[in-house]
Parts: sequence; C-alpha cells; structure tokens
Amino acid sequence: VNYTNEVDKDEIVYNADVKDADASMVLKQDMIPQHVTYNKAKPGRGSKFTYEQKYNGKKISKQLSSGKRDKTLKEKYDEMIVKHREFVEGELIELKRSIDENV
Repeated sequence: VNYTNEVDKDEIVYNADVKDADASMVLKQDMIPQHVTYNKAKPGRGSKFTYEQKYNGKKISKQLSSGKRDKTLKEKYDEMIVKHREFVEGELIELKRSIDENV
C-alpha cells in the first residue's frame, strides 16, 4: 500500500502531510514534536528521529530513536516519544543551563 500517493484514474495526488509509512503505521507531520526531525532511510542505515535545536548560537542535537533497519516505524516512533520526553524534561534543561553559563 502506497500511503504517500493516492491514485485515481491515472492521476497521482501527492499528500505532503505524510512523512513516511510502513506496515506498522503512517507517520504524518503533525505527529512529530517541535524540534524533532524524521530522517528517511538511506543506503547503509534505516530511518531515525533526531532532536535538533539552536540555542544561543549553539546547536543541540540528540538521536531519539534507533536507525536499525529491522525495527518498524511504529517501534521507532514509540521509542522517540519516550526519549523525547526524558530529554526535554532532563538533559535539555541542563544543556541550556550550561550554554547560558558559558555565554
């Protein structure tokens, strides 16, 4: 099933809201938290979620899900949601505090 395109009488309609899909789920843009990017699979690695933010001129980046090809999109999404919450409520606060002290 191709979730990113709808075919109707030889006409293809692109659905820009859909980021990716597999048998486990359809990932839409509005499901991804702020500052999180979804990186589609490339040769040599699977898809993954990454937190990226600029703060006071410094780049904050953290991988929030596995990039293994044997994990489903749903498994990676669930992993990202848990790690995102932990990161934002803990480590991110400390990183920003450290950046503020060094500015």
